Amino acid sequence: MNANVKLSFVAGPASVAALALLGIVSGAAGCGGGSASNGKWPPLPPGCPVQVLREAPTGPTENIGPVSASCSPDIAQPACERTLADQTCKLGGDVVWGVTRIDEAGKYRLFGRAAHTTAAK
Repeated sequence: MNANVKLSFVAGPASVAALALLGIVSGAAGCGGGSASNGKWPPLPPGCPVQVLREAPTGPTENIGPVSASCSPDIAQPACERTLADQTCKLGGDVVWGVTRIDEAGKYRLFGRAAHTTAAK
């Protein structure tokens, strides 16, 4: 076996374009791997305090986005609500409102809107 093998690369216009495209695609693939937060509110740890409300909040809040939790029937609703609250924590919220339950075959789902309490204007 020859240990003095030389590899050469000729960079023509097509090769340069292919490398540029590979760099762009690789860079784009790396995006989106960050936190689940919306950027305005930093993520909070699981177990953070969250108000779980069936109705809209009465105080000033800023909506962040939808959250959901899927639970098996043997999971008590308060435990499933904690899962929903933890999803709210990941988004930096301290309130989840409009919480509704939908029963499905073999499980139930809770849905709500994550929000963050704001100062009164």
